[in-house]
Amino acid sequence: MNSSEADKETQRLADKKFEDFIQGLYDPDHEAPNEDRLDNFASSMLPKKERQRKEIR
Repeated sequence: MNSSEADKETQRLADKKFEDFIQGLYDPDHEAPNEDRLDNFASSMLPKKERQRKEIR
């Protein structure tokens, strides 16, 4: 690969990374989901009576 092709490939990768970032697909600080956070979110989706029953248990 000559330098012109390498420059084009570098630019193509930079463009792709930028497009992904704009679309919300690229997040360098992305962490794996926190199970407790997901459980809290799921619990908040329950009707109030269900949440109270779950807390009593």
